[in-house]
Amino acid sequence: MPRVLALAREELCLGFALTGLECKACAGKDEAVKAIVEAADAGDVAILIVEEWLLEGIDPRMRAEFQRRAKPLLVAVPGELAWEVAEGRAPDDLVADLVRRAVGGRIGIRFDTEVRNG
Repeated sequence: MPRVLALAREELCLGFALTGLECKACAGKDEAVKAIVEAADAGDVAILIVEEWLLEGIDPRMRAEFQRRAKPLLVAVPGELAWEVAEGRAPDDLVADLVRRAVGGRIGIRFDTEVRNG
């Protein structure tokens, strides 16, 4: 069965794991290039999601090779995303909007800022 694999920093892999995607943590570009080659050779990876900065280590010829291939489809994603709350909005509004967009439904989220004993 074809699978989707992500390659990213360990911190970003945690986010991919929350979505149910398989993710291999890569600490550097050399490690990412090796993982990309292994994924391509495995034959069962249909989509390979790679954090942009890790792709900077790929030789232009290798990148051209991936563009010619049907599988895996190489998808670059930015890894440096900022969590910004618009002025006048509560942080839970932002989380609710993100979840609503992802799952297509309304949810209620409440952040407790107090620590309760007992």
